Amino acid sequence: MSIAYNFNRRGISISANMLRSLNHYYNKMIGTMTSLLPKGIKISKAIQNLWRKKDEQVRNLLGYYANKLIKEFKLIGIDKFIIGKNKEQKQEIDLHSKLENRNFCMISFNKLIEILKYKCEENGIECIEQEESYTSKASFLNNDFMPVYGEENKEYEFSGWRNGRIYKIKRKNQKIHADYNGAFNIMSKAGHELIEKVCFLNNSWIFPVGKFKVKNLNYI
Repeated sequence: MSIAYNFNRRGISISANMLRSLNHYYNKMIGTMTSLLPKGIKISKAIQNLWRKKDEQVRNLLGYYANKLIKEFKLIGIDKFIIGKNKEQKQEIDLHSKLENRNFCMISFNKLIEILKYKCEENGIECIEQEESYTSKASFLNNDFMPVYGEENKEYEFSGWRNGRIYKIKRKNQKIHADYNGAFNIMSKAGHELIEKVCFLNNSWIFPVGKFKVKNLNYI
């Protein structure tokens, strides 16, 4: 997840690696225990406990990220936070990699949005949900038009393309972190423009600062 600001401050990126690791661990454990159940039995108390523990640890980790983010916002005086969300967010995603697609679908975005909205309200920060179709395909740097998915039955041509975590711009020696590009586009789609010149947007490689990395998590 990446955060972009509308002023001259480099945005931040929050790694989902620990969240993916958490999901992978519990899914593997639950799969193994399910395979050992007698024929016709699909659940047990032990498996239910694992599901409960997984949900609890995912919520705790998301809460950690949310608290760190709100602390950052308060430190620099942010009073409005825009979250990108689509109704069918996980249905038609294509990140050009089966592993990336699988990891994307494992991440509990609705839980994260729920926690962020609560934390923002608690700290006097306005929180807005913004429809985000085409924000990962359009180029913020080229001011590409972003329609709402399904409203018009036509093909759109964009100024670049996403390749993993990098968004490359056609006919320009410039690239931007793909999630960072998406964050800028969500802000733009919500009707907010940059309020001052952002110097680093002229760089050949534009990327956010990695923050809030979780180095260790006890699963059991």
